[in-house]
Amino acid sequence: MSAHVPRTEFAGFVADLSVVSTNRTSFPPHHKIPFSAVYYHTGLAIPYVATVELSEEGIPVPASGMFQLTVFNPEKKPIKTFLVHYDLEDMAPCMKTFMRHKTFVRNSTSRVLRYCAHLRFTSSRKGGIFLYKNLLLIFPPCVPDDNEVQEVVVDAPSHPKYFPTMQSRRIHFQKK
Repeated sequence: MSAHVPRTEFAGFVADLSVVSTNRTSFPPHHKIPFSAVYYHTGLAIPYVATVELSEEGIPVPASGMFQLTVFNPEKKPIKTFLVHYDLEDMAPCMKTFMRHKTFVRNSTSRVLRYCAHLRFTSSRKGGIFLYKNLLLIFPPCVPDDNEVQEVVVDAPSHPKYFPTMQSRRIHFQKK
């Protein structure tokens, strides 16, 4: 957003992350990560924007499963739960990709983006899969109206599905 748009930063939000493997044999621990969100005074329905920083090592996840992210406001009340099914079984070592989980609300004349979570995945040299770097979030200040018709769209690259990491580029150039 433009530097000229009035904004206010609010601390005290929490992202609760968990993953369940597709075959339900792996249940990595929940990760509760505090973060701040910036409220843009635009008059639009989506004024909060946030970056949730992950640990430098990332968060290990099964190659396929369901990712759950619940966003809590500073009063510890849940605002939104994102449920994202993913399958990265065919991801080669030293690759990366992303997924975007978007929730739109339809009204009589248009479709409005209400929530968005941008997730980044990478694979290690040994083939382990990690959620890495950060999560990018967009969300409104209140829970949705019960009468709103919501449409969920999950976007991910398809051609190509995966991109080489800097690590794989270094390995490629070292071989030449």
